[in-house]
Amino acid sequence: MKIAINTVTLREHSLEKVVSILSDNKVKAVEWAGDAHVPPGNLETAERAKSLCEQAGIECTSYGSYYQCDEQGQGDGPFRFNLGATVALDTAVALGVDAIRVWAGRKASADADEAYREEVARCLAAFCDQADSLGMTVHLEFHRNTLTDTVESALALMDTVAKGNLYSYWQPRHGIGIEENVADIEALGDRLSHVHVFHWLLKEDGKTVERRPLKEGRERWERYFAALRKRPQSRYAMMEFVMGDALDQLQEDLSVLRLINGAVDPYCTA
Repeated sequence: MKIAINTVTLREHSLEKVVSILSDNKVKAVEWAGDAHVPPGNLETAERAKSLCEQAGIECTSYGSYYQCDEQGQGDGPFRFNLGATVALDTAVALGVDAIRVWAGRKASADADEAYREEVARCLAAFCDQADSLGMTVHLEFHRNTLTDTVESALALMDTVAKGNLYSYWQPRHGIGIEENVADIEALGDRLSHVHVFHWLLKEDGKTVERRPLKEGRERWERYFAALRKRPQSRYAMMEFVMGDALDQLQEDLSVLRLINGAVDPYCTA
């Protein structure tokens, strides 16, 4: 797999600093997140991020748009910038990517009634068609409190939408064991595209999580990568979060990620 960074863990840094950090750590691929660095609709910023990456020889792999694929408009809290499908796609075009990440609604699968599932499927299908007209693939976030919070719900949604340019990211689910996470990887199969890498532990309250160094999760991630390698398609392993958002922790975690990956990938060699 190719090594990349998702910029959410660097959200306190400017575009220029993010690109500098990537270069310093010999990372040649980046997924720009829309929550801070490249907000949906800010085409000038997207073009600036693209230009900076081109100058540094860094590939923009995808755009983390946080579009939520329902009809409820702008969300609250971290999703208040959700401006809809066209704005998200226009920003991805300005960024120069051919892949865009979205969320499968804003409700946990257990809390979503059939009407809401149909709404998300309808919006997602329309989004996929619009993205396809731009030569773009669509990638669902495999995330709690959405309709992709379990592999069963994710597959059901993808089966309903039935679009050839629709894929799912993968990341570990909190509170379940290694074998269950491996089973999720195997169930997603060829629909699984890229991977968000981090090591979080669920606290005793069963709700909150604690970020930990990736080296503490090396054994489990080696199991995950072994399962992922059974599917030969090209994909990115994207470092998403590090403990304390600290740059020295990012450097350490990237070193561990490269060891887990089995060898230093051409995308991240010196």
